[in-house]
Amino acid sequence: MKKIFAMALAVSLIISSFAGCSNTSAQKSIKEAKVEYQEKLLDDTRVHNINVEIPQDDWNELLKNPLDKTKYKVNVTVDGEKFSDVSFATKGNTSLSQIASDDSSNRYSFKINFGKYVDGQNYYGLDKLNLNNIMSDATYMKDYLSYDIMRETGAAAPLTSFVNITVNGKAWGCIWLWKM
Repeated sequence: MKKIFAMALAVSLIISSFAGCSNTSAQKSIKEAKVEYQEKLLDDTRVHNINVEIPQDDWNELLKNPLDKTKYKVNVTVDGEKFSDVSFATKGNTSLSQIASDDSSNRYSFKINFGKYVDGQNYYGLDKLNLNNIMSDATYMKDYLSYDIMRETGAAAPLTSFVNITVNGKAWGCIWLWKM
């Protein structure tokens, strides 16, 4: 039943977009209000790179106790540009608990806060960033496409982009980031 509802909703959204709803005033104002981080990091025409530099003891602690959501002070390099003293923590509730209880994976979702430790620090106007592990989606595309369809119809939806994340230079995986 859920699949039928989801399919019907997707088809209805696609039909609405072809019926002219993509030119709503809400969508126009979103396009006009673009900020610099949208063009830099939420450009979905390529896969971006984020490296998190975290002391090994802190990383081990995060992996050992992910449900604590401890905020660690790290350095983050986004597409070659380094930011120091950034907050880094696991994120989620049910999804975090699900991964934490799975002995075969520790691929968590993360939250980055550029201004937690340095007042006013941001990534071209972006103060917080969510990195989702997309573990429940073997295609890595369901949420991305859903949000894209919503935006095309003029509905408010998070901006998204794919990111290759590394931790201390070691591959962590391809994930997607989003910003409301």
